[in-house]
Amino acid sequence: MSKFDSSPNNGGGHSHQRRRSTSMYLNNPSTILPISIEPWDTSVSKSALNKNKNTLDTVADVVLNVCPSMVGLTVEDMDITQLGGGLTNVLYLVEGQEPNLAKDGENTVVKSLVRVNGSQDSDILVNREIENRVSAFLSAQGEAPRYFGRFRNGRVEEFYEGALPLCPLDLGASEEQIKVGTKECKGYTWGIAEAMGRLHRIETGDGICKTDLGVGQVWEQTDEWIGIVEGTMEEGLRREVDEKVGKGGLSGKGGNTEGVWEGIKKEWEEIKGKLQSEGVGVGSKFGREVKFTHMDCQSLNILVNKRWGEWAIKLIDFEYSGHNPRALDMGNTWCEHCQANDLKASWEEEYPRWEQKDFFIRKYMEVAVPEVWEAIKSAGEDGEFVRELANEVDRHSLISHLAWVVWSIIQKKVSVIEFDYLEYARGRWEGYWWMKEKLIEKGEW
Repeated sequence: MSKFDSSPNNGGGHSHQRRRSTSMYLNNPSTILPISIEPWDTSVSKSALNKNKNTLDTVADVVLNVCPSMVGLTVEDMDITQLGGGLTNVLYLVEGQEPNLAKDGENTVVKSLVRVNGSQDSDILVNREIENRVSAFLSAQGEAPRYFGRFRNGRVEEFYEGALPLCPLDLGASEEQIKVGTKECKGYTWGIAEAMGRLHRIETGDGICKTDLGVGQVWEQTDEWIGIVEGTMEEGLRREVDEKVGKGGLSGKGGNTEGVWEGIKKEWEEIKGKLQSEGVGVGSKFGREVKFTHMDCQSLNILVNKRWGEWAIKLIDFEYSGHNPRALDMGNTWCEHCQANDLKASWEEEYPRWEQKDFFIRKYMEVAVPEVWEAIKSAGEDGEFVRELANEVDRHSLISHLAWVVWSIIQKKVSVIEFDYLEYARGRWEGYWWMKEKLIEKGEW
């Protein structure tokens, strides 16, 4: 048995040793430290206490092997705190007390973040090889937290000291920001548009993402997710989907009479038929251009910190990043203005209104394609362009809704994280029909 195996005895025999980081595990996304971090046991028992102590020791062991700032420390020098994670990960903050002789014996605190994947089963939704390649690549570009290294079921990365996530209601441009139109006024929308514009300018090259540049991965990925559900959906889950996702009048939308799951598949085929062309009109074609995208730019993945600037933001969590239509990344974020993660989205009240869409697109264009944008404005075509692109983003929001519905059904089966995934799917299915009916009413579908 390797000394790195995460078994009940792992950590007990060697966790208190002073250990230097092993260079082969640093920064290289293709090299995996052979350690796994076990799930946290929430039961109240002596065995749970012992198990969780071993889990914490293993977290420390991982950090001591891959984080250069922890060189020379021991487990006794470290404090480990479990943080609130997202819908797929468990996070640990590791703080080390490093003696600093240059400051009269005062200690320097060094920190890193250990990100543990939700479960091996949930890895069917995320290719961890690709995720780590992308994270390391973006780290080198300065667009993601510093990437230290990976272990069997997660990775270690930079911890943004003092950073906090936004909430959904922070995402939309405020009245004051729209009126003044500057980055410095109250609101985070300028920073979000700026960060997305920078991402969409990145050229990853081939072999980094799931698809090579120019090929949208959402089509293949969603087909794969639908195939996973098709291959594993037993009668009990199908009944739950029909009852919970289809409640409130959502089961028969679109003339569907065969159950919610059959309706989801039907809608996906219609979307593919309509949105896989190059588009009509300059704004529409621009929105369908395939660029490097974040694809999960939601409030929990947008961090703020007064030390970065009062309204500055940083993006994290690139699990679903890859090459996709730029309108899809924008549409996904516009959906995140609503409180879907909190299971209380109000699509009519919270989805960006026209003034917020206009503000976002104009600020995005200034960063994503400044020369193109200046030419469009000089020709007096910016108003029509923004309208076309905004409609394209709304259309692509349907892809966002539908993909996350399918994702949620899979998570219901495989995730070890406590979250009402089918209620989340119901909310996104509701959002899908809210938007589709508006598009039909406007003649944009």
